[in-house]
Amino acid sequence: MPSKNTEQEKPIKKSAKRKTTTKSGTATKKTTKRTSKSGSGATKTTKKTAAKTVPVLTVSPEERENNIRVAAYYNWEQRGRIHGFDTQDWIQAEKNEPG
Repeated sequence: MPSKNTEQEKPIKKSAKRKTTTKSGTATKKTTKRTSKSGSGATKTTKKTAAKTVPVLTVSPEERENNIRVAAYYNWEQRGRIHGFDTQDWIQAEKNEPG
């Protein structure tokens, strides 16, 4: 059996930090740390996020009435298509419709 050379079999580990070289040729690591104003030496990592805006959806009165009409129809079907409860189905659909 061939002898094992442990130095050649070790995988090369890459550093996760970015290295740069200065004019003198020495390698340096770029890291960013913020210290608190109290001077305690504690580091704090901050992350900036953009403000999120929520779009406002507007529904025309015609669209709202159509949505209520469709919901009332589904209520009628769920009831077993029993006639005489159309007003109750309509009111229930209005309560469930946003806006």
